[in-house]
Parts: sequence; structure tokens; C-alpha cells
Amino acid sequence: MTEPAELEQDLIRWGVLEPGAPARFTRRFQGALARSASALQAVEKAGEGAAGDVVGHQVDAALATFLGEEEGAKVEKGHRAFARAVQLAALPDGVRRILGY
Repeated sequence: MTEPAELEQDLIRWGVLEPGAPARFTRRFQGALARSASALQAVEKAGEGAAGDVVGHQVDAALATFLGEEEGAKVEKGHRAFARAVQLAALPDGVRRILGY
């Protein structure tokens, strides 16, 4: 199992996260995240997923496209989980409370 600090360093090296604390997505990755969310929304609107079906997760989709051509980038389950945690941590407190976090 890869340690969280190693996962974070990989994401920083690949340009997904800014160096330093707190963990934040780079502007380039934020753009990839917005594009992936839009693409997933289009799939759902097209009816390619039944109501309530999980079509995909925008962080996973953004990582796949953003790092698709990155030399040496081997995205593992831990990287996806770490990036999802960063996205969740960036939400306002009120939204996190609604989501139960």
C-alpha cells in the first residue's frame, strides 16, 4: 500500500496538485476537472445511464485524460482516492455537512 505522502508527491510531480499545504489542484487540473464533469453530465443527459446509476466520477475521468500522456504516470486506486479527498476538502463547510462529512 502506498503511503499518502507518496501519493501526494506523485500528484504534485504530475501537475495535478500544487506543492505545499493545504493540498490544492493546479489550475490546469481544475480545467480538466471541469471538462470531465461537463462530459459526464452530457452522458447522463443523453440517457446513457439510468437514474441513480453512477456513470463515472469526474475526478477519475479528469485524472485519466490529464495524465493520459504523462510519462511515467501510473495512476493507482490510492491516487484517485487522494484526489477525491482533495476535491471533498475544497468544498465549503456547509456542503460537506450536507454530504455527511
